[in-house]
Amino acid sequence: MEQRPAMKKVKEKTKRKTKDVEEEEREELFNLNNKSAEKAEEKKTMTCQTEDDGSDEDDDKQNQQIKVKNNKNKKGTTEGKQEKKEDEYEHDTSDEEDIRNTVGNIPMEWYKDFPHIGYDLDGKKIFKPIRNKDELDEFLDKMENPDYWRTVHDKQTGRDIVLSDEQVDLVNRLQRGQFGDVNFNEYQPTVEFFSSDVMIHPVTNRPADKRSFIPSLIEKEKVSKLVHAIKMGWIKPRRVQDDSKERYYDLWAGEDSSILAKHKMHLPAPKVPLPGHEESYNPPPEYLFTEEEKAVWEQQDPEDRKLPFLPKKFSSLRQVPAYSRFIHEKFERCLDLYLCPRQRKMRVNVNPEDLIPKLPKPKDLQPFPTTQSLVYRGHSGLVRSIGVSPSGQWLASGSDDGSVRFWEVCSARCMKTVQVGGAVKSIAWNPNPALCLLAVAVDSSVLILSPSLGDKLVVSSSERLLAGSQDDDPSEGPEPVSWSETEGEELKEGIHLKIQHPKAVHQVTWHAKGDYLASVMPDNSSHLQVFIHQLSRRRSQNPFRRNKGLVQSVAFHPVRPFFFVATQRYVRIYNLVKQEMTKKLQANSKWISNIAVHPGGDHVICGSYDCKLSWFDLDLSTKPYKVLRHHKRAVRSVAYHRGYPLFASASDDGTVIVCHGTVYNDLLQNPLIVPVKVLRGHVITHDLGVLDLTVMKRRTEVKLSRENCVYTSCYCEENVWKLCEFIQAQKIAPLEQLAVIFISNDNRMVPLWKQKSGHEERPVIWDYHVILLKVGGKSDSVIYDLDSVLPFPCSLRLYAAQALRSDRGLKPEYHRKLRVVPADSFLSNFASDRSHMKNADGTWKMPPPSYPPIQTAESKMNLDDFIRMNPAVGWGSVYTLGQFLLKYVVEDPSTSASSSTAVS
Repeated sequence: MEQRPAMKKVKEKTKRKTKDVEEEEREELFNLNNKSAEKAEEKKTMTCQTEDDGSDEDDDKQNQQIKVKNNKNKKGTTEGKQEKKEDEYEHDTSDEEDIRNTVGNIPMEWYKDFPHIGYDLDGKKIFKPIRNKDELDEFLDKMENPDYWRTVHDKQTGRDIVLSDEQVDLVNRLQRGQFGDVNFNEYQPTVEFFSSDVMIHPVTNRPADKRSFIPSLIEKEKVSKLVHAIKMGWIKPRRVQDDSKERYYDLWAGEDSSILAKHKMHLPAPKVPLPGHEESYNPPPEYLFTEEEKAVWEQQDPEDRKLPFLPKKFSSLRQVPAYSRFIHEKFERCLDLYLCPRQRKMRVNVNPEDLIPKLPKPKDLQPFPTTQSLVYRGHSGLVRSIGVSPSGQWLASGSDDGSVRFWEVCSARCMKTVQVGGAVKSIAWNPNPALCLLAVAVDSSVLILSPSLGDKLVVSSSERLLAGSQDDDPSEGPEPVSWSETEGEELKEGIHLKIQHPKAVHQVTWHAKGDYLASVMPDNSSHLQVFIHQLSRRRSQNPFRRNKGLVQSVAFHPVRPFFFVATQRYVRIYNLVKQEMTKKLQANSKWISNIAVHPGGDHVICGSYDCKLSWFDLDLSTKPYKVLRHHKRAVRSVAYHRGYPLFASASDDGTVIVCHGTVYNDLLQNPLIVPVKVLRGHVITHDLGVLDLTVMKRRTEVKLSRENCVYTSCYCEENVWKLCEFIQAQKIAPLEQLAVIFISNDNRMVPLWKQKSGHEERPVIWDYHVILLKVGGKSDSVIYDLDSVLPFPCSLRLYAAQALRSDRGLKPEYHRKLRVVPADSFLSNFASDRSHMKNADGTWKMPPPSYPPIQTAESKMNLDDFIRMNPAVGWGSVYTLGQFLLKYVVEDPSTSASSSTAVS
């Protein structure tokens, strides 16, 4: 503060000197006769205009220079320098206008009609310079004067000024938006004038205002009101905290990671994730949910959702409502902090429908038996066993009344009755279609019957086999089984051979070739429980030397030399060629009752008295692949169908359950097992229900209709595949007459008329469509299209005229091509995983069929090879619509009277 008076004295002296210098300069400036003075004045004016604007540092430096020079003059410098003192205001740095004209900031246009343009410091007029140049002189000056481009006219002095290079650079920098000073650094670090640090001196030296020392009346009024409120008790002071009460502390306050990291049981504090764009009140469009995403989000469980809330968009922050889950999330946060070392077991909310496996609909797995067709009546006792001939024409039944009856399957007429003299335990037809023989188990003997039914050639070949000679090979000891031929009445009844066993026989079964026969005699105390008989050589052998358990049932492998033996809890598989056991299956049942082998030989089912049915996959494991517990009482019999993927089980509860069991050629794909039908109506007698069942092929003509076909909207390729499979299974038509037609083009836009999804005469634009063609004569070919409103089936001529029409009236991008693929090639090569029917988020465009996707061992998805109309790729042949119609239709529909509608 003591330096301020000295500074004021210096400034006063400087101002006095400046006034003297200015008076001398004015005399020189306004001397019009002195030309050299005018040039000097112009130079000074240009210098004043180009100086940097009001820098305090430059002024200080100039003042310091003036002091230094004055000191030198005092010490005895040259007299010339003493007389010519340095003027500290020689270069003016102010922003004011030209100091020679004192009119101030007024428009110079006011002096337009006057000979002068202002007044100097003495109040004398400043006359305008005489300008005798016309436009021609101006033009010549512009072309000849090299400095014309840098010459400017000063309105206050009325003179032309030539700018220097420094001034031109200054103008260019200002026009580019840069700073005037070349040395100015616009990126220099900022100086924080206002900070949290306590400063000794104020930022500015401006004296305090007078109002700062006068008390404010408004503040006085506020303070008086607060004092009055405190006195009245309206405002209470802060309560003093009681240290005796319990205090809460932060578990993780001031934790040191270096120290806590050494502890194995250290649990860091859980952190809340930072908010993202989706939590904004005005999120970007990509974070907002669509209607489909909202529906999927609402169906998901809370723990499966990616976001616990739905992002919403508001026009302003004021319209955002209160967060509905605020208290809930705060509570969850407190639990995370307080109970994080523990584990909260949340109750699992399971939808009962989710526990039910998603299986195909029974309608999609047809055909299978659904209703009772015939009842065979005639026995007076319990019917314990039945069998069907290989041709499916005859049925044999054995009963406790001591008789075996032969029935015609289609009419339920009893063709023949044979008295065997005892209760029949089991019967079995010879599976060889060239023979007509029946094995019957009665007490301790097995009877071989020839019912003499059917073709004469079959009957004669059967009798020749039975008349063969017995093997003369000598045996080492007495045979436990004896062969004998019947005579008299038994021979007339058709009983040709009798095989005598040491014990009662409970089961008989044939080998697939029809020459070998196996019999079972359950006895836990002996190893003579199973015998294998050869009919052509009339010899028997016991394949086992040791007792492996109480044998319940046996079966031959349909293809390989394997022999299945079922005891109470195990199923053993023996190789008859190598004479060794190859596999042992664990049924996980208390008592096995019956077994059956799949026609393919790789799967086995076994029923048990504890109401279970076990399915074994021999290539997978020795334990059951699937265990079915559909019956309420003991399972008596199980059987496979030889033609369809079906198997059935009979139980003492009086029901027969039919199941669909598809076995795939792909070893990586598990069998499809689906219960499809429960057959009821059997009467329970003496606590016994259905004792035996068998399956047969019934050759009946099936009429193909829409109701018999498997149909799913927008899955036309799979509908046609299922239709071909159904025609092949039912043998409605040979596959050589069938062809699958894919309709598409390179643009994937093909119009079709007479479609279910169309309206009246408007076409439907498909990306592709699949139909089935049955080729006959050119007038007999028919089309099967499940998506059309035309008759089913429809003649190809009618379908071409009504649904296909012609390409002549269509734009080129709608012209259609057709790929014709043989039905057998389509069934064996087509595969689709349905990925083309899924959206980007994984949802279905249309609900898929209930049955599994169609796949082959080579591919899981080759639909595009069929749709792509490239003859070099895929199967079948590719035609244009005209070529197809000329090949399969007599008359080209393009020449018919029916007109086609152009698609725009």
